[in-house]
Amino acid sequence: MKYLLIHGYGIGLQYSFFKSAEGENAGFGAFEDLIIVGEAKVFRWEIARKLSFIESINLKLNIKQYDIEMLKTENQEVYDSLQKELESTKPEIIVCHSAGSSLLLNYLTNHILPPSVKKIVFIQSNISQNRLFPEYLQAKLQKKEIKLINMYCYWDQALWSLILIGRHISIGLFGSKNTYVQNIFFPLYKRLNLHTSSINDIKIFPFIEG
Repeated sequence: MKYLLIHGYGIGLQYSFFKSAEGENAGFGAFEDLIIVGEAKVFRWEIARKLSFIESINLKLNIKQYDIEMLKTENQEVYDSLQKELESTKPEIIVCHSAGSSLLLNYLTNHILPPSVKKIVFIQSNISQNRLFPEYLQAKLQKKEIKLINMYCYWDQALWSLILIGRHISIGLFGSKNTYVQNIFFPLYKRLNLHTSSINDIKIFPFIEG
């Protein structure tokens, strides 16, 4: 298989009448045709929940929900499921959106990738600019056995919210400081929720595959 897609936070959340939970493509609209023909597959790890109108606009509740979901990026059962998916699909390229990048980095702290994987793509990643990569991944990057592309954009409102609540500055906003990462600026413009614009824009493919 060519692509394994790892989604980010909140795809299983239904925000009253504002936003429905994502369907089978988990928000990766640009990959829909590839998913249909079996060239791409989504690894699902979301938490499903319906929020009322009051819950949808409750900032504290939404921050708590984010923290709960981020804990799943450190869950061994999720890692076991991801390992099985990697072993069965043997992808060439892993594409991670937002918190999906955190999940993969956490996984690689104590796990390795199948030899089929030649490229990792982070899109609007929520990873801190100060975060160190796992030794395994860093060694792979230094030996040029794997290429890592980080696609970023300065005006991602979701990643700016992490700064505003005092979390960190994400590499999806201003790029990675890791010298072995190829940073690519990709402007967000297609959707009201800019954070998901890039994964719904077929113009990303030349950057992913180039």
